[in-house]
Amino acid sequence: MLLQNYLSASGIAGNFISGLPFFINFNTSFAYVLGWGIFTIFIYTFIPLVTIYALKETPKQYGFSFNKNGKLIYLIAPILILPITFIFSKSQDFQNTYPFLSNPNSFIELICWEAIYLVQFAALEFFFRGFMLHAILRLTNVWVAILLTSTPYMLIHLVKPTPETIASFFGSILLCWIAIKFKTIAIGIYLHILLAASMDLFALFNKGWFSKVYI
Repeated sequence: MLLQNYLSASGIAGNFISGLPFFINFNTSFAYVLGWGIFTIFIYTFIPLVTIYALKETPKQYGFSFNKNGKLIYLIAPILILPITFIFSKSQDFQNTYPFLSNPNSFIELICWEAIYLVQFAALEFFFRGFMLHAILRLTNVWVAILLTSTPYMLIHLVKPTPETIASFFGSILLCWIAIKFKTIAIGIYLHILLAASMDLFALFNKGWFSKVYI
């Protein structure tokens, strides 16, 4: 986690990947954030998977499963989340932060970015609410494990707007509880993607991006 945050924050990952031949003809800022996304996905999945298979275990033992539990959450979540993200997307702090690709040159560029960005959240959920949470659960009780997982999760949000940093801690507690109760990280992935995608799109809408962009 420290490696991911240091290399991402310092720009090393973005600069390295954006300089590769495949990305050389891309818009510089687009290639940079794309590089960040790819690197983040790699770190959040590679290290846990190597560890899990080295222990001769499976990702399913760490919550990586897609069952039918919690179906009501999938229906209720948009009703609760979309109004909240729309309200906060009007804030200048959130408009300055989201999307990370601040001014996409086209819809195609936006779609490519969002695809990487949202997969990154699946990787993030696997790392925190999957690998980390379930590993700590083997050593202590549920609520200690949830707090030990949620604290570093909050720390990676310190560069975000203050309301998001605070909400990330309590949001992580909720997502950890959901992962344990329903025995899957799928719900957390869904909620995170819904939240992130709607914030990006609402922020772009409030900045007037949709009225001036070309395909």
